[in-house]
Amino acid sequence: MRTLRDPRHFSTLKNMARSPAHYLSSVLEPREPTAPMRFGNICHSILFRQPHIVWPKQRRGKDWEAFEASRPANDTRLVITQDEYDRARRVCDAIGANPDATRVLVGQHEVERTWSMLCTPCAGRLDVLGDRYVTEFKTTTNSHPATFMRGAMRLGYHAQLPWYIDGVGQPDWDAYIVAVEVAPPYAVTVFQLSPRVLQEGRKLYRLWMEQLLVCESTNDWPAYCQSVVPFDMPDYDQPLIIDGEEVEAA
Repeated sequence: MRTLRDPRHFSTLKNMARSPAHYLSSVLEPREPTAPMRFGNICHSILFRQPHIVWPKQRRGKDWEAFEASRPANDTRLVITQDEYDRARRVCDAIGANPDATRVLVGQHEVERTWSMLCTPCAGRLDVLGDRYVTEFKTTTNSHPATFMRGAMRLGYHAQLPWYIDGVGQPDWDAYIVAVEVAPPYAVTVFQLSPRVLQEGRKLYRLWMEQLLVCESTNDWPAYCQSVVPFDMPDYDQPLIIDGEEVEAA
């Protein structure tokens, strides 16, 4: 389990967008991966040829329990069912059939890097460290450019990429996202982040870091509000956010 003394990772830093309390919880009480997150990890493992195990049955029953009991404690390989593998294989095949995607996925994969910012240790794992570029691979339910970019901004992808290129000491490098849908027709879209969006993302992660350092120095981790909030008629021009997700009006 990560602690507050560990290097700062973007995966937890981004929770500062909700509140310092959510950041603290993400570090001290990390949540189990959701089903979409697990499938994304499976696609990563297959696409980047990471060690994994294909289990031909369901992950339950006596055979599964015996298999789990026989695994060495230091065996960290991802166990994938045959159904999961077949589905992920189709996703990866779609990426392989896209020339732009294959071009920006060339390089070192799953690269661990550490650096310092504001006298604070930071770390990250880059999906692709290429020749003057970094690339993130994202699975999604919708890779339509307008839809994906809107969701990516909400999820902080535009801050994640400058976090990485600044982390490797190459702020002028290009940054790409390869987004692929997890259901037929497995549509692939390749995005190149503009200098303007990278600069805005850089401002955002630096703001989170500055806020985080204040919280750490004061040991004060507020949630959304520290006073009573007036409950008035909402502005219907603004999106409704529930559990961090934008909800369409009925």
